[in-house]
Amino acid sequence: ACPAKTKWEMMSRKTTVPTLVFAGQADGSTGRELLNTSAECYEQLHALVKMPGVGHFPHLEEPEAFASEVLAFLKS
Repeated sequence: ACPAKTKWEMMSRKTTVPTLVFAGQADGSTGRELLNTSAECYEQLHALVKMPGVGHFPHLEEPEAFASEVLAFLKS
């Protein structure tokens, strides 16, 4: 098989582990259409955390809120 095709097939599979996704709503590098369809990529999406006024680096821009969401996820 073509290595590029094999990599694409692997990358396009749904992940099966519980997943927490963060989305900075002021992110200029990730389009909103990607966020609107991101739930389709996960079999066990725990939550899609939309963070208003936050850009591409929510862990740096709002570290307390980010940590709070991660800890709640890990405890669940």
